[in-house]
Amino acid sequence: QEIDRYDLSALPQLENILLTGSGAKAPFTAKIGNFPTKPTQKVIAEQMPQLEQLMQRVEDAREARLALKAARKSYVLHRFAARFLDRYANEKQKRGWLDFDDLILKARALLTDKAVAAWVLFRIDGGIDHILVDEAQDTSPRQWDVIERLTDEFYSGAGARNEVDRTLFVVGDKKQSIYSFQGADPEELDRKGTAFEQKIGEAGQFFQRRSLAYSFRSSSAILQAVDGVFDPAIQTGFTNDGHMAFKDRLPGRVDLWPFIEKAGPDEEGDWTDPVDRRNARHHTVQLAERIARRIKELTTEKHYLPDDSKGGLVRRRIQPGDFLILVQRRSALFSEIIRACKAAELPIAGADRLKVGAELAVRDLAAILSFLATPDDDLS
Repeated sequence: QEIDRYDLSALPQLENILLTGSGAKAPFTAKIGNFPTKPTQKVIAEQMPQLEQLMQRVEDAREARLALKAARKSYVLHRFAARFLDRYANEKQKRGWLDFDDLILKARALLTDKAVAAWVLFRIDGGIDHILVDEAQDTSPRQWDVIERLTDEFYSGAGARNEVDRTLFVVGDKKQSIYSFQGADPEELDRKGTAFEQKIGEAGQFFQRRSLAYSFRSSSAILQAVDGVFDPAIQTGFTNDGHMAFKDRLPGRVDLWPFIEKAGPDEEGDWTDPVDRRNARHHTVQLAERIARRIKELTTEKHYLPDDSKGGLVRRRIQPGDFLILVQRRSALFSEIIRACKAAELPIAGADRLKVGAELAVRDLAAILSFLATPDDDLS
């Protein structure tokens, strides 16, 4: 590999040559002793100390190079944001629009602005007796600010109403936190619990903290698999709460299927194929057909399932309605699973949500109508 310029731009090229890859046991470390090949090392034995020194310098420089790259990108992003955000705010104000963040930020500002906060809190104080916070592990610090300002009146002498027991009820599970991109911090759930415990205690009211250790849905096998996935996180202090199965006699199993490699460009199919048809070797098609085959096997070859719906644990034949297929998003895999199940003559509910305008048949009809309305519309 030829290096064009001997400056910072050459570092990534040197890293590709002199450092291990991302999949190595010790990723991005110097290949000391392993590069170049043994015969070549013998030929350049006198130069090997300098080469190994260079490898180590490249390894040491990598972290600084990535930090500099991130700093430059951040600088460009901040310059862009400085211009964009003001224009974005002005356009929203012209149209009278509020985005998701605005709803939170403006509510917080209304409750913290000294000029109006006292009046606003006084006006709403008489209408709120109970505050219920669900999915608290995904509540962002800004949202917690709003909740705290509202509950201040619950535990202040002037705002509290003696004739009503005003309550705050919060429920959450840190293992289910998925909204970190919106600022949610699962550790905030514990911090706020401690803060509210102190505030409620100072107001002379009763605070309860309850943990639900039992799972009423899953068998022990499922729960042990979940806890096993979170074992590394326990060491970081993320959570140390395990699970206990309420139905501890209910059998269960977790199967891990072989990974299907992503299809390459040669496996995408012919360019003349319809745009929504995928090659039989495509990874989504393979996985969808594997799922359909497995369901077909379990429902036709006299496999049995433990059933406790009638009070006692009994064995019965597996039925198609026993299966629930979860996907991350309604992507190509979603539609391929439906297609594969229908091809296998499995009864399936189909899509629970349908974007009619995105369906190819509907788009074809719309194109025909556009052409009929305007025959000169060559694109349609």
